Amino acid sequence: MLSTYDDAVVARSATFDGGEAHLPVRALLLERLGEATGAHRLTVLCAPSGYGKTATVTAWLGDGSDPRRQVRWVRGARCAADAIWHSIAEELAPFSRNPAAPGDDPVRAAMRAAAAITSPVTLVLDDYHHATSPENDTAIAELAAASGQLRLVVAGRRITLLDSHLVRAKVRVLRIGPGELLLGPDEARRFAASRGVPRSNRLDAALEQADGWPLAIAAALDLGSDELSLGAQQGRARPGSAASRDVDPVANLTSFALASLEVLAPPARHVLLAAAQLDAIGVTQLGRLLEAGPDAALGTARQLVEAGLLVRPSGSHTAEFRCHRSVRAALHEIAARAMDAAERARLYRDRAAELEYTDPFSAFRLYCAAGRYDAAELVLGRDFAVITAEPDARAQLLRAVPEEALLAHPTITFALIFLELPQVDVSVERILHLVRIWARGLEDQLPQGIATPPGPLHFPLLCQAMAVARLLEGPEASLAILRHIEGLLTPSQVDDDPTAAPEHAPVAGAPVFSGFLPAYFHFAATTAIMAGDLDCARRNLNRLRRRSERMIAGSAGGAAVGSAGSTLDAGHCWLLVAFGGLAFTELLEGDMRSCAAALAEMDAIVERAGAVAPSISWAGAEVARAHLSYELDDHAQLRRANARLEPLGPHLEYWPLLVVAQAAWIRQVRGTCAALAHLRAGVAEIPDVPRSTRGWSEYLLGYEIMLCTSLGDLPTAAALVASAPNDSPRMRLERARIALFSCDDVEALLTAQQVALPGTTTRQRLDRLLISAVAAWNCGRRDDAFLMLREAAELLERHQLPSSLQNVPYRALRGLAVAAREAGVCDLVGLVDEVPESARAKRYERLTEMELRTLRTIARHRSANNAATELFVTPGTVKKHLASVYRKLGVSGRDEAILQAGRMGILG
Repeated sequence: MLSTYDDAVVARSATFDGGEAHLPVRALLLERLGEATGAHRLTVLCAPSGYGKTATVTAWLGDGSDPRRQVRWVRGARCAADAIWHSIAEELAPFSRNPAAPGDDPVRAAMRAAAAITSPVTLVLDDYHHATSPENDTAIAELAAASGQLRLVVAGRRITLLDSHLVRAKVRVLRIGPGELLLGPDEARRFAASRGVPRSNRLDAALEQADGWPLAIAAALDLGSDELSLGAQQGRARPGSAASRDVDPVANLTSFALASLEVLAPPARHVLLAAAQLDAIGVTQLGRLLEAGPDAALGTARQLVEAGLLVRPSGSHTAEFRCHRSVRAALHEIAARAMDAAERARLYRDRAAELEYTDPFSAFRLYCAAGRYDAAELVLGRDFAVITAEPDARAQLLRAVPEEALLAHPTITFALIFLELPQVDVSVERILHLVRIWARGLEDQLPQGIATPPGPLHFPLLCQAMAVARLLEGPEASLAILRHIEGLLTPSQVDDDPTAAPEHAPVAGAPVFSGFLPAYFHFAATTAIMAGDLDCARRNLNRLRRRSERMIAGSAGGAAVGSAGSTLDAGHCWLLVAFGGLAFTELLEGDMRSCAAALAEMDAIVERAGAVAPSISWAGAEVARAHLSYELDDHAQLRRANARLEPLGPHLEYWPLLVVAQAAWIRQVRGTCAALAHLRAGVAEIPDVPRSTRGWSEYLLGYEIMLCTSLGDLPTAAALVASAPNDSPRMRLERARIALFSCDDVEALLTAQQVALPGTTTRQRLDRLLISAVAAWNCGRRDDAFLMLREAAELLERHQLPSSLQNVPYRALRGLAVAAREAGVCDLVGLVDEVPESARAKRYERLTEMELRTLRTIARHRSANNAATELFVTPGTVKKHLASVYRKLGVSGRDEAILQAGRMGILG
């Protein structure tokens, strides 16, 4: 089939100054061979055509013309495999006391001659691929072991047993393969420079494309060109000549590829063009392509491998072959023109079917290229976690999917949205358009909602329906679907049982693909967070953590899929999602120590594995980092979070909580009034609030009420509480806080104590304790105040929440803390004193009706006499009331009083 190819190689080599003399040889390899001289009786150089095997041996040992070196060469010929033994016996005869006699068996004759060698001799067997066979390779090993005076060097494109354990058990073997004969980038550039070819971008591109193959490098440099070599040393261009400047290495490689194709027989040419269209091609597909059996297909592939045009992918455990990089680009263009669309689609489809379980992304890509979007969606649903772990190439591929295919295959649309979300150059309008397509596609696939009879993708589609419901209908609708899915899954399927390894166990008659479980756990946790069920969120995030760790462990143990979609990389990416989700969950809980620990785990994974969390699943972690900044008094954390989140803008689902974190930092630096202004401005920038972010409305409202209360703007705070849609624990605590700042300590204590502990977060429990402790202290209930302050101190220490001390009246809190320290109850004085001056909340004494009327009148008239006239009192009475107002508001003059009263909302 390849009968003409070897002749073409010979002819090409002859053009390049005879044989392989033109090919570059690695200096480091020659040093290694020189150092190994005498240490190995058998040295084997096995590599395809054009790797400089003969040139390397010649540079190492000479060509046999120097009798002093006692090196003899035997070159394989196109004849029977046993003919080589006649030549071996003849070359050994001059050095042996027992030369062959006429009529001797050639193998036995060679063995006898070797055993009787009287002086050191090296025998080179070149082009041994013509003679290799199990019998010959075994005999060569015995020959090498026959005498300590004989050293064998074997060079060929293929060997059968010479590098096997069977041979190495008999004799020490030094094996030199293609990897040792390849030229590195620097070596290739030095070789080009030595041939007078000036460095250029085209040269660098060609040398990179040649991928170290010496023959391709020589072809790129056009070393056989008469014009280049004319008047110069053999195979060397005259430096600075016009010809050397006009060399186009990339064009030369293209010509090399075309010439290589031309000398092939039609079946081999067909195989090479097919391989150029694919990442690799297997024996089964080769058989279908050639309409031949596996042996014939493998024979054709082996001949192309020996020619250097096909290579075995590194690390592959199956019989697969890929087109050599040096010729692939040119042959890919030829194949694209030569193959019709149907044949190319069939080629892609057949290759994709082979890769579904070993390299899911390549299978997905090929199915898309073949227009088989149904099969592509099935692969995506089965291995979503791996396919979406590396976003750049994936997003580019998915953008090319036509809209009608996106509508018919919502899982593909989901993946596209998932990968487009973090791209700052993708408009919000495009995302919303894709979401509408996604929702319509899901309606078509699940016409009866969760009651739709299951199909092959039922589990991934239900998970997507949960995510869409959260975006378009709100957390409650999404939570209902989550509860339905959880009711269908068994503990082993969701990985609660670490000894179970379910891969495709059915749910409601449809498979639960393990590759989609990470996405399910992530979106289930997000749904639970938005609905306020933090326990459910933690449960799913810990399932995601365990699943990711199993992916990493399975990959490390040899269960990784193909290089295009590594389970190891995906495991690290989704482990980041798990820890990021846990950090965000603990932020909402108020356990900032656990939040910091989860963020530290994330940072360690990024440092160790270089992983990146997929899509915008990292956003919640950065919001948590922003909130951690004011608890730790570490502005660098806030800067880091802002740098990552601000490019995504106010449309980000977690944006309102970032605004809260920024306001909390501003409060520490510039005071509560500036924090409130920033909060309101930031919320005003958020566009129409999508249903998915309404879960944050109470969080935002509660924070705004707390700031208003801390400022003394109790009317606004009370109005905001009244506007709340439900009487949640958060709102009841804010009512208690308002009562505390209103100096109604009994009401504050009663209201706070009525907040039941079940269903509250750690942060809310701490607020309840601090409000109750201060109110009890003001009521004279010393023991109760000490008890609740001690519990608060334990929560502060355990969960690292010093900012909570800013939310109760500072003076009263410090007095209580000092008394508790003196009584030996607990010591919070240091923490209380660390509350920034600008963030210390004040409790203002209530103004009497007359004091309030006087303040409002003076704000209008700015004159005591005019105010007195309007109030029908004397100017002295006005001044007396103003002095009381100044004392209660903690100000020193009229303008300050008016400003403070404006902040407190009491000017009317």
